[in-house]
Amino acid sequence: MPPLRVLWEGCKRFREVSLGVRSPMLLVCHLFKVDHTPATEDDPAIYHSGEADFSGYAAPQMSGFLPATQDPLNPDRWVCNCGGPVEFIWQTGGTVGNAIYGYFWTDEPDHAVLLAGRFDNVPIYLDGPGRRLSFTPVLSERSEYL
Repeated sequence: MPPLRVLWEGCKRFREVSLGVRSPMLLVCHLFKVDHTPATEDDPAIYHSGEADFSGYAAPQMSGFLPATQDPLNPDRWVCNCGGPVEFIWQTGGTVGNAIYGYFWTDEPDHAVLLAGRFDNVPIYLDGPGRRLSFTPVLSERSEYL
């Protein structure tokens, strides 16, 4: 998978958590169905309006978030680690399918888009029996903006 892109709001929130001025975030992983390559300056509406809606779709809460730490090689930068396996399965008997291009994480309850990534070999079709997508998103991002 290509590297995740940390959006501006994500940069701000990860930094606040690392400094202890914000509680750890409640991260939720979503899929998007628009043919888009994530960028730091993206408008969050791109993801919210293009969120997957295939039969059986549900965005799971992520586990394993670790607070940001200073990069040992560059103390002016922060490294955030987060991960956990997620699986999305098309619901048997459903009628709605999607072509999936990537995923994004939000901080609940305000649904702020923090980061996004595009899958290799897209689109990935979730449109019929036996169709599933399973992956482990891992953030170990060294961002100039954190």
